[in-house]
Amino acid sequence: VVALGNGQGEAPPITGVTRNGEALVAVYEMDYQGTPIDATLRLQRMDDGLHTDWSFAGGAYTTAAHATRQ
Repeated sequence: VVALGNGQGEAPPITGVTRNGEALVAVYEMDYQGTPIDATLRLQRMDDGLHTDWSFAGGAYTTAAHATRQ
């Protein structure tokens, strides 16, 4: 089960989950100031933690993050 949310309002429904190599890819649609935009979250486990890639509006905005174990 995949769910996204920030605790404020309703979480957007995940419309697709696939595997790309070792990565899990979740696709969903979110509301941005009244306009629906597509979003993709890619999660990949690394030796030292977890790497994420986010893509919004067909790649118009992308961001990444890396979390390490302590």
